Amino acid sequence: MTVFFEDLGVDALLVDEADVFKNLMFQTQMTRVAGLGSPEGSDRALDLLMKSRLMMERNNGAGVYFASGTPLSNSIAEVYSIQKYLQPRELEKLGIAQFDAWAANFGNVIQQLESSPEDPTKFRVTSSFSEFNNLPDLARMWRGISDYRTGDMVGIKRPKVNVDYRALDASPEQLNYISDQLVPRSEAIRKREVEPDEDNMLNVTTDGRKYALDMRLVDPNADDLPGGKLSQLADDIVKEWKGSEERKGVQLMALDFSTPADKTPGKFMAYRDLTDKLVRRGIPRDEIAWIHDADTEAKFATFIEKANSGKIRVVMGSTNKIGVGLNIQKKLIGLHHVDVGWRPRDL
Repeated sequence: MTVFFEDLGVDALLVDEADVFKNLMFQTQMTRVAGLGSPEGSDRALDLLMKSRLMMERNNGAGVYFASGTPLSNSIAEVYSIQKYLQPRELEKLGIAQFDAWAANFGNVIQQLESSPEDPTKFRVTSSFSEFNNLPDLARMWRGISDYRTGDMVGIKRPKVNVDYRALDASPEQLNYISDQLVPRSEAIRKREVEPDEDNMLNVTTDGRKYALDMRLVDPNADDLPGGKLSQLADDIVKEWKGSEERKGVQLMALDFSTPADKTPGKFMAYRDLTDKLVRRGIPRDEIAWIHDADTEAKFATFIEKANSGKIRVVMGSTNKIGVGLNIQKKLIGLHHVDVGWRPRDL
């Protein structure tokens, strides 16, 4: 039997971490303009929009509540998406329910110089939707649907954090890969010599991030360079592990590439390689955990208990899995972002 959402009796929606639903589909005549996000949108955003409209119909425009620590993250066009969720009636009343009408009132497309992705020494002119217009009017509308609280306002106590941004020098092999592989691919894409389904800048960027992490992610025959990211990370983890032995300090590692979720036989996996490096440097294997292995409620509860008691002292996981809602901070002394995500919420 099929059960429909509208028959469940839901009379309000409270959406936490609402920024993950920001990629709403919209139509626009602005082409080749950066800063708009993805006009195609996502299925989960469309699903929430339909449910939100149902709640508003039943509650005279109310009944939908968003919460987020980063309501805007990538583009000022995200303001439109939030208003489309929460202020559809006002947008219709003002005649700006369509994106291009909204953008004509509240945004500007500006011309600016940016470095070429295939060669940072070269520059090109791009069009970017990156400037607000008529800000007082937009702010008035925004205040109609928003409220905010800072950590100071509600008395949240935060630990002092020492941040260490580490930049490693590229190896000759990595530099050759950029010049021999990534640059020609980028130029071919820019000149439209390849179709988007054959190659695109997202693929190029992803391969570049993989190669920056470990060359074996794109070349199985590549060597394990001693000065690479994983070797440097292993040294840093062992140093903190030894320095916090008395208090049984716990370290978290956020790594989104080459996770245990990829079960391709014989394929290089960064988690396994890093674990081997840590064991060879003296950390017992039973003190290292992959959060992907805690795949049942019982295993997850055991994992939480061991991490909070210091029985597990090194935790590896993707940003999503070790991020929001993972409460193992009782003995936490360090967090390593190995491949930093694109969104502010990832940090």
